Amino acid sequence: MLHFAMDTTQTRPYPILFALAVAFAAGELGLTAFLLAGGGTGPWYDVLLILLLFDAIWTVLFSSTYVLWSTHGGLHLLADLTSSIFWIFAAAFCWGLVAGFAQSSKAEGCARHPSSFRCSRRLSIGSLAWIEFALCAMTLALAAMWVRASRKNRRPNICV
Repeated sequence: MLHFAMDTTQTRPYPILFALAVAFAAGELGLTAFLLAGGGTGPWYDVLLILLLFDAIWTVLFSSTYVLWSTHGGLHLLADLTSSIFWIFAAAFCWGLVAGFAQSSKAEGCARHPSSFRCSRRLSIGSLAWIEFALCAMTLALAAMWVRASRKNRRPNICV
């Protein structure tokens, strides 16, 4: 099991990537809440906005608590490597799924009026979702490389 505390010298990219995730998710949260309050163009679009809103709230909450726990030095059980890898994988899956839905929704809604204001908002929420997916994928790849490097440097414990 991968339950061990993270060394702060090896985890410097993590708070930066999670802070970027907080920033982009906060932007997604504001834009999605604005679009949802303004009323969608159909039931499927409203469901997409609700999924984006949920994913943005979830990302802001988890990423900000992880940044706070890791920058203040006191890593909590929920900020260890195992829980982070689980959360990053689940977040990457959700962001990829929602970004794909936003991409197909954009294609349907922007075919008639590609330069409309609503179309540009659809492009914005889809772009932010793809950015969040990319941030989660980069963080997951970095965590996997860190696990591999830590296993490679660990010597086997041989009892004679």
